[in-house]
Amino acid sequence: MSVRVQGMQAKWLPQLLLLEQELQTTPMGGNFVNSLKLDNSLAIVSAGDRLQAYLLARAMGPEWELLSLAVAPDCQRQGMARAIHQVWQQMALDSGVEQLWLEVASNNPPAIKLYQQQGYQLQAIRKNYYPDADALLMTCSLR
Repeated sequence: MSVRVQGMQAKWLPQLLLLEQELQTTPMGGNFVNSLKLDNSLAIVSAGDRLQAYLLARAMGPEWELLSLAVAPDCQRQGMARAIHQVWQQMALDSGVEQLWLEVASNNPPAIKLYQQQGYQLQAIRKNYYPDADALLMTCSLR
């Protein structure tokens, strides 16, 4: 599948918040999302300027944290999550980042599989972090 991944723009934040509320068990909320620097975040947007997928991240020195990755329900299972993550991972490599890390709910096998295929390894488990699942802390070494 060929998709166009591009830098996140502030104009897509309202769509992002709606998608976040629809898909995430514990959405981050508008105040947090609006406070992000969007330099390390990406979007997949259709020709009609509709947000189809996004990846929110933040830089922390030699590490980058993946905060949220989501794909609109009607766009899932088309390779968008993999595509947007691969572009982000290459951005990190090009920026000299040493390690990526993320947290994923233990009851989200598709996401866990994607992250494992991208080189992430389990580092720790936060028991009962979510109302219905543990949080898996995963890292991916780029060096």
